Amino acid sequence: MTPNNITDKNVYRRIIMRYLKTAVLLLVLLASTLIVTACSTEKQAVETQQLNSTLGNESREVAPDGTPIILEMNGTEVRAVLNDTLTAKEFMKLLPYSVTVSRAADDLCGSVREELPSDPTEGQKSWELGEIGWFGGWFTILVDHEERFSNMPGVMIIGKVVDADMDTVTAFTGRVDITVRLAE
Repeated sequence: MTPNNITDKNVYRRIIMRYLKTAVLLLVLLASTLIVTACSTEKQAVETQQLNSTLGNESREVAPDGTPIILEMNGTEVRAVLNDTLTAKEFMKLLPYSVTVSRAADDLCGSVREELPSDPTEGQKSWELGEIGWFGGWFTILVDHEERFSNMPGVMIIGKVVDADMDTVTAFTGRVDITVRLAE
């Protein structure tokens, strides 16, 4: 081999490595984007339907004797009420509970590690504005496009934001740190 051949091979290797690094970086960015938006896609709705195929309780009312809670969202207090589902009762045992969510097109959504038991007969057929859900590894609050979630069997609703505070919730954008605690 002549010195030029060695130099040429080294140059080609560097160019190839640069392209590979760029490709890997683009794949990581794409994966990150998909993860952040996953909880607002129809794909998530389909997966939830498949995981929770049983339909349950059609009542949309939060019991008047539900448990009042406070969602402290980036320092702003928002009133809500936990219902009396098995999942909500188990969630209450975790309080105070902190989760970081991101605003997507339809909801505020954050990944959770805890798995809470649920009664499939308590799952909803749909998801309404202001409802707080715990399902499929997500803590969620629906804030827009309710019509997209009118046929989503198995949604586990654990509570609802008080109607008077919904404007505050819908105003959040980007990353939101939430701490849920019992109201005093």
